[in-house]
Amino acid sequence: MWMKWSSKSDFSTMLLRVIISESDIRRLTIEHVPTSVEELCQVLRTTLGLRGRFILQFEDPEFNNQLCNVADIKDIPAERATLKVLFTADAVLSDSTLDTCSLSSPSSVSSVEWPDPFPIPVFSHDVELQLKEANCRYAKDESVMIIPKAMKTDILDTLADNMSKISAYPEKHHYEIVAKALIEKHPCLKEPGSEKGWYSWFHSLKF
Repeated sequence: MWMKWSSKSDFSTMLLRVIISESDIRRLTIEHVPTSVEELCQVLRTTLGLRGRFILQFEDPEFNNQLCNVADIKDIPAERATLKVLFTADAVLSDSTLDTCSLSSPSSVSSVEWPDPFPIPVFSHDVELQLKEANCRYAKDESVMIIPKAMKTDILDTLADNMSKISAYPEKHHYEIVAKALIEKHPCLKEPGSEKGWYSWFHSLKF
């Protein structure tokens, strides 16, 4: 059962599944539960040997375990949770900076120049094959694709990874740029009956 935090002393340990990359997923038990996101980042940095700046996401039980950014330590399900580490563009830092907070603040990234159009990355092999076939069908009769859940998750995760390399805290119009670029490159992913065709992707990326 998922349990919300009520105080920092409610639980003495935390069991975490930490996704660093597709091939590096680790199990970690923290004996003393951190009281802040910054403290948790430092624990992960020290325990797992992480280097550079990163943001954390967690599987949110209230949204069918979809990934959400960790904004507050109380966001994370108590006792047991799955976290994903997303390294930002300046991931390689000198040793002298390793003791700084690993979460970039919104003010520190607000000046980042966001590419427009956004370069849509290459997805997994299976997803690219499905997109190629669906785009061909769209070119013939403008039929859009019924997107399997696993495929949508792959696309969203890949886009999120690439976005985090530019800014840890994208603004609303950044999400719009990415969503527009996605359906421009892959028109088969347009939202049926939608005037813009990309709003559902914008919503999924942002929330």
